Amino acid sequence: MNPFPHGPLQAPGASLGLLTQVGRGISFDDPAFELPHIHQYNVTVTREITRNLMVEASYVGSQTRGLATLTGSTAGKNINAISAADMAKGAAYLQTQVPNPFAGLLPDTSRNGATIQRQELLRPYPQFGDITRNSFGIGKAWYNSLQLIVQKRVSRGLTFTSSYTFSRTMEQDEFLNAQDAEPRAMIADQDRPHIWQFNGVYELPFGRGQTVGRDAGGALNRLIGGWQFNWNFNWQSGRPLGMPGGVEPVPGTSAKLSDASANRWFNTCYVDLTGALQKCQPGESPVWRQRPPFTLRTTPLRFDDIRVPWKPALDASLFKHVDVSRRMRLEIRLEAFNLTNTVIFEAPNTTFNDANFGKIAEPRGSVYFPRNVQLGAKVSF
Repeated sequence: MNPFPHGPLQAPGASLGLLTQVGRGISFDDPAFELPHIHQYNVTVTREITRNLMVEASYVGSQTRGLATLTGSTAGKNINAISAADMAKGAAYLQTQVPNPFAGLLPDTSRNGATIQRQELLRPYPQFGDITRNSFGIGKAWYNSLQLIVQKRVSRGLTFTSSYTFSRTMEQDEFLNAQDAEPRAMIADQDRPHIWQFNGVYELPFGRGQTVGRDAGGALNRLIGGWQFNWNFNWQSGRPLGMPGGVEPVPGTSAKLSDASANRWFNTCYVDLTGALQKCQPGESPVWRQRPPFTLRTTPLRFDDIRVPWKPALDASLFKHVDVSRRMRLEIRLEAFNLTNTVIFEAPNTTFNDANFGKIAEPRGSVYFPRNVQLGAKVSF
């Protein structure tokens, strides 16, 4: 089948003037858009507790301005949507077919028929479809954090760094509805309130000159000496879970469960448009209600108190150094990535009318690779 029975559209240039793209959707970049700018600041206090131990506390923050905006995670903003007042008139009024004043005037478009839905004529520019304004640079983001670091320099074969960050990342660069005058301030997708990292190196006290085997001979020293343990531990909060679309929270309720599991990560009980309860456990009261058509969204795009699953992860390795001769050295490595075989699953389903609503459905996709152990050797000479 020929996808272009009338041939491809030819670029009209400026020949049509204000009638360019009439009857169709338009997308344009805001000519006033400027590159976003960010201000970063921090205050740090460092204190040496002992000769080899340092503690550092910092306040770190940033303010970003001029971000391009989205509408419900979709780029741009439709400036040709019907008004909130017209939307409130309901589906029956808005979807009624009425005589089309553009009939026969807009060939090869969906606006050329004898009748048209009333809502299409209520647009600010009814001769066009959606008019998407891209690069609308009024978005904002801000970050505030307390950062703590404990660092031990090498002594007795041990060195480590432990860092903890308590933070909050907010953004205001997404419109909930095309009718909104400004973006909604909400928790950012990359928000991770708690992050703890602990890594270090420990040279095991075995071999010549060490606590165990201080006077070991050459052969024994090659066997018990030169061992080193390395680790990298990470624990952090999961990112915010996306709020379900098509339903609104019941005021005064929370969907967070104290016994959340992969089969039910949050409370899924909702009231549909007929008043019937759906996806409810016995005795549960609804925490959601289905949003009727042609109703503006009022809730943010992400939960503030429910997170995507996340678990601690540990990478570790054991090194062995052997001085074969004055000019040759052998290094043997046993390395394990994700030593604890931690499984981190993908986000649960947030489509309210899906059979897996609230579940991490089977088969469960993992976003973290399984345990990987490798053995290697290196000769230096």
